[in-house]
Amino acid sequence: MNIPKIIELQSLFLTYNKAQAEFNNSEISKKYAVVKQKRDNKKQEKQKCEEEINNCVNQINKLLESVDPTLLSVQEVAATDYNGLDEAELVDEKNILSKCESEVRDLIGKIDNAKNFAIEANRKAAKIDEEMAAINAVREPLKQAYDAAAEQAKVQLTEIVAKIKKLKEEMAESDYKLYEEVCKTCGKYNAFVSLKHGAYCGGCGMEIERGALDSILSDGHGSCPNCRRIVYKEN
Repeated sequence: MNIPKIIELQSLFLTYNKAQAEFNNSEISKKYAVVKQKRDNKKQEKQKCEEEINNCVNQINKLLESVDPTLLSVQEVAATDYNGLDEAELVDEKNILSKCESEVRDLIGKIDNAKNFAIEANRKAAKIDEEMAAINAVREPLKQAYDAAAEQAKVQLTEIVAKIKKLKEEMAESDYKLYEEVCKTCGKYNAFVSLKHGAYCGGCGMEIERGALDSILSDGHGSCPNCRRIVYKEN
């Protein structure tokens, strides 16, 4: 096991993560994330308004379709020859006409409600457009600064990735796989740590039990029973 090479690789991974975290936690990233979230929320609100408007239009169209059969009934009543109808038949015709009038009034009421709902949804959409314009006025200069910072961070991260790739080519495959496995086991990128003060893990800081410590001292490295990192003895 070539521990110096593994430590060098580990250092590159830690540098990569630190650079990425610094960019993600930078003031410009945080400001841009806040504005972007506001913009995304407004876009969702606008989409909801548009869906409501479409639903209203569809509802109105269906209601208008329902008007036709009712009007047809009215036309049939209007075309009736009342000559020769007895009183009971006239009452039936009057009831049919009254029912049609009631249905028409109900349909008109529903159509008016749908129209009013659509008008309110349109009003909300217009207000959202105004709010979106104000958000975009703030977002645009922030985005330019964010993109510039992101490009700078990308260059730095790309350089580190290139170094990692070159180092992996120089390392034994077994050493790289070991580093990966220990990272997964301990859940940390600093998976290899030095022995501190002769008996303590340089990762978790816990005192290493006698059996594991003897193994580290004799072999030059071993696993910490507490955090599962590889602890190595510095020369």
